This record gives sequence, C-alpha cells and structure tokens, in this order.
Amino acid sequence: MTASTTKTAASPTAVTTTTATSTTAAATEHEYTVAADMPKEPFTEDLKDRNSTAFKELEKRVLQTCSVIYKERFGDRFDHCRVKSFSRAQGTNSRADGTQANIGIVFKPSTPLAELPQNSVVVQTLVEAVNNSNNSFSVTISPSSVQVLASPIPTTTTPATTASATTTPATTTPMTSTSTTTTTTTTTTTTVATVNKTVIFRSRLDTYTSDLENASSPAFKNRASNIKAQVSLRFCRYIY
Repeated sequence: MTASTTKTAASPTAVTTTTATSTTAAATEHEYTVAADMPKEPFTEDLKDRNSTAFKELEKRVLQTCSVIYKERFGDRFDHCRVKSFSRAQGTNSRADGTQANIGIVFKPSTPLAELPQNSVVVQTLVEAVNNSNNSFSVTISPSSVQVLASPIPTTTTPATTASATTTPATTTPMTSTSTTTTTTTTTTTTVATVNKTVIFRSRLDTYTSDLENASSPAFKNRASNIKAQVSLRFCRYIY
C-alpha cells in the first residue's frame, strides 16, 4: 500500500502600508475691506459678473490705482489689493448711476498686528491720494465716500480696576488683657476732567446739499465719518 502526501500552498500575507501626511496651516492675511464710490463710472448689471469684460476692465483700473497708493504709503508691509465686488453707488456725492467698489487692502501675513495701520489711517491714505490734484489715476474716487467696512484690527477694551483692602490680624497680649488693632483702608478716587472743544471749519472740496441738515441721512453719516477720520488723525499726531 502506497502512502500519498498532499502539499498545501501557503496563502499570501497582506501587508498594509500607512503613509503619514503632514499638513502645515497657511498664514492668515491681514485684510481691510474698503468701500469707495466712483461717480464717473456708470453702473451696469454686467459689473455684478466677475467674468464679464466690463468687470475685468474696471477691476484692472481700480487695482492699478489702489496698489500704487498703498504700496507707496506702507512699503513692504503691503501685499496687494483685490476687488471684492461692484455695486450701484448710493452716496449723495455720486451720480445716480455711479459705481461703488468694495476693495480688499491686504497686508502680508508676516506683519505683526501692532504694525498694522488703524482704520482711520487706511481711509486717510486713499483720501489724500485722490485729493492730490497732480494724480494721474485712471479712476475718479469720491473722497467723502471712502470708509472701512471690515478690519483685522481687534477691538480693545479697558479692564475694570478693583481696589483691594488689607486686613491686619488682631494682636493678643498675655495675662488677662487683650488688645485688638483695626486698620481702615481708604480708597481715593481721582476724577479726570474731560474738556470738549467745538471746532468750526469749512470743507471747500465737498458740495453742500440740503440732506446734510438731517443727522440720520446717508449724506450726513458719510460726511461725519470722513471728517471724524481726518480730524482724529491730525490730533493724534500732535498728542502722541
């Protein structure tokens, strides 16, 4: 009788390879969103379409203007400008068919927050440039319409100051006599007087309209915002 031997082939072993992927978070840009009216640029519906010829042509001229202004003012801290949108201008200093541009003013991610300009400085930089009669910009911007809609500058708050009282423990004398010492802490509050001054001046470059008499009108609010930005900037230079 002959014994038979059966060989069984070994099954292959699956090998699993795991590849680790390293992800580096991109630095965040510092972007201001600035709105500005262009009264000599008629608004048309195709300016809502980023792919239209009208949008691209006006975008090119706006970027050329803004990039030159902010690069000259802020140097290497400034990165680039971008047009976020075009819409119909609503300001009283613009024609009914004028165009408003929402522009992103972008600073390099490496710029510390402490070195970013204040909102009023961003506005004033553009206002002073377009007010310069020697400029050769390819778009006309209404100075009184310039305003910051969004900013990377954080809102700062002043923490409340709390006065703390010190308690002196009682001192006990041996024998039958006990003496207790009480310390009274007096907090002195110093009041700093605030002096308000009323300043009257004339704005020769802007046109007076009757709705400027209404504090709730868009014209009044736009003019007040622009004046506040310019006056604050001037006085901060002298104070600091």
